[in-house]
Amino acid sequence: MSRIRPHITEREAHCRCSCGKVTNDGFLTIIDALLSRYGKPCRINCMVRCDEYNTKIGGSKTSAHLENKHGYGAADLRCNNPIDRAIMLPIAIFYFDAGIINHIEVCDEHLHVAKVPLDHPHAGKIHWGKSK
Repeated sequence: MSRIRPHITEREAHCRCSCGKVTNDGFLTIIDALLSRYGKPCRINCMVRCDEYNTKIGGSKTSAHLENKHGYGAADLRCNNPIDRAIMLPIAIFYFDAGIINHIEVCDEHLHVAKVPLDHPHAGKIHWGKSK
């Protein structure tokens, strides 16, 4: 498994449809640092999506996974049990409070973290969601 960063595989950084779209370096750096603080392996379900794949899976037209300008993006970090989420969430909140990320969604099987433009509908929000 080829790594694009110490905690992120090349596959995790690309759109899942194999179109070739890859997460930008700025956001990869943010997520790699967050996972370094987490200190244990964590699979990333999804980072960047192209418009076609987002539509195919029923993603929102305002999905943070579509944001891919330098430093912006989203990552669904696999945390499918309450203990993993309890460890990961304070780290994500630290990054949120520091302004490094600005959107968190706590889901049943993953923790969605994102950095979106300030005019994005999810900017500055922490809420509950459900994994697809």
